[in-house]
Amino acid sequence: MCIRDRNQKKSEELDDNCSQLSSPQRKMPKKAWTEVEDELLRQLVMSEGEKNWKKKAQSFENHTAKQCRDRWLYVMKPGLNRSPWSTEEDMTFYYSYLTLGPQWSKINEQFHDRTVTDIKNRFYNTIRRI
Repeated sequence: MCIRDRNQKKSEELDDNCSQLSSPQRKMPKKAWTEVEDELLRQLVMSEGEKNWKKKAQSFENHTAKQCRDRWLYVMKPGLNRSPWSTEEDMTFYYSYLTLGPQWSKINEQFHDRTVTDIKNRFYNTIRRI
């Protein structure tokens, strides 16, 4: 077998392997979440908990496990604080940042109703400009 034949065979094997990927493993284009999908995700999380996102994603045609997890944790989870930051929160955040540096997860431990993304965005959009 010559080199060209070997390379062709490897290419065909790769094509075969890629075509066998199950739908949750395939890269899906981002699609907006509908109210019906939000409600279904809410019901799934309430009944099954915040684990096994791959299983939950099988209930959705256009969303991966990561998209389901991120939607729940950063948008839909009950108790998330979406109100403007208070002066007290800003001061707590500022002193935490001075003590810990950019360790967003550790800083987030003091803000149970804000996401790590909220913490990081607050720094880059406000605090670092001080």
